[in-house]
Amino acid sequence: MKTAINEYNEINEEISNISNQIDLLKQNESVIKYLELEKQKSELLNKKRIAYINLRKNEYNCCDHLFVYSKVEFDGYANRACIKCGLDEAVLNMEKGFFSEEQRIMYDYLRDNYLKFTGTNTNILCDIDLAHAIYLRIKNNHPYMDDKQARKYFEIALNNIRNKNTSDYERTNKAKRLMLYPGFNRWYGENIYEN
Repeated sequence: MKTAINEYNEINEEISNISNQIDLLKQNESVIKYLELEKQKSELLNKKRIAYINLRKNEYNCCDHLFVYSKVEFDGYANRACIKCGLDEAVLNMEKGFFSEEQRIMYDYLRDNYLKFTGTNTNILCDIDLAHAIYLRIKNNHPYMDDKQARKYFEIALNNIRNKNTSDYERTNKAKRLMLYPGFNRWYGENIYEN
């Protein structure tokens, strides 16, 4: 049976052998080129990430926001979200440790620019994914439509979707056409209340 010291020494010797092999590989031209390219790629990916963050923040900053109420908190406060750019103030009430990259960008933007978070309120309770999908569909079909008209089209489209005579099958097909995630079922305003 091996003693702990023997096992430790064997592992140390294996590490030393691997380190020697790595040192030999680092002298190979192909490996040197590979390591240089990996370093360049890593630097470019970091620059791309920073450029994307700046791009999104600029988009939020330049947007003439059109708000829906995307989530109602347990205390009755309604969070606004822009159906045009997707900026959602609900991220301010979320646990920071669980943010996606997009939510982190929103959080940082709102933290620094909350007083500039102004626009037109529609006073409609609606899931932001649904609202944004409807708005994008409207703008794809009518790219030169102004916000006032787009808002009216949005309200009509939302009312048609929420029509009680619409079957679940029709809603499922509508979710697919709007490219919402499978199983989407947050069609009504009461779905956005925090439990």
